[in-house]
Amino acid sequence: MAKIATDQEIAGIINDIVQQAPGQDDNRYRVFLETIAEAVGAYHAVEIGTISPPGQDLPHWWVAVHATVDTRCDGGPFAQIDTDVTIKEWREEIAPTEAAE
Repeated sequence: MAKIATDQEIAGIINDIVQQAPGQDDNRYRVFLETIAEAVGAYHAVEIGTISPPGQDLPHWWVAVHATVDTRCDGGPFAQIDTDVTIKEWREEIAPTEAAE
């Protein structure tokens, strides 16, 4: 018999996993983070790039998130993330061939 988990319960489990993220490269966590990032990317029309473990520059795992032609013009939930890069600059990186489609 299956257990039934709500979306809120799944979100809580994801949060617990992230709170216990390994402090060094770990393939199992990398696959987890890539899977979650791809799901978020698909929902918010962004492309997922590099995924890296904690290092000297950043004490946490990080994911490169690239805007696409379908990304919200205001940046959506990414507007308040890494504010050193403006939404205008972020959207300017969209490849010219992609923007032309």
